[in-house]
Amino acid sequence: MMPIARIERPWNLVGDLKVKGLEKAFGMNFPKDYVDFLVQQNGGALKPEHSYTMSFNGRPMLGGIRILYGIEAESWGDIYDAIETFHLHERRMPEFLLPIGSDSGDNQICIILDKKRFGEIVHWEMESEVGYDKENKKWLKGPLDNCHFIAKSFSEFLAMLKSD
Repeated sequence: MMPIARIERPWNLVGDLKVKGLEKAFGMNFPKDYVDFLVQQNGGALKPEHSYTMSFNGRPMLGGIRILYGIEAESWGDIYDAIETFHLHERRMPEFLLPIGSDSGDNQICIILDKKRFGEIVHWEMESEVGYDKENKKWLKGPLDNCHFIAKSFSEFLAMLKSD
């Protein structure tokens, strides 16, 4: 996997055991290309923000990413904190979405972890968040209604990033 040229990494690299520990802690299995990225780069801030093209209601639209989350990172860039925020504390996104980064508006870049679309990358739009009915334990709309397709894999996503 090619490293991202303009990534600033204020936190340390981690090994396979840390990544496996993260997967076990949250009961998730990550795509191999994402595991490799965490071991080789462990996320970081992208300077400047990088852009990509996503599908927005069937039309291409430009998106951005400023942070790729890492393990044992500062709280603003830590994947544990992101998972806890969006899954455990507030149930803001379905458990099969893994937040892996954010743009400057705190929209999330996520990997789909369900079997049907495993490994796909989507843009989770905070402004049109899908609500969750805790009492009836169901989503008020489709759980991916606020998501926009970016790439078929994490490697494809990295390859499409352009520095602004």
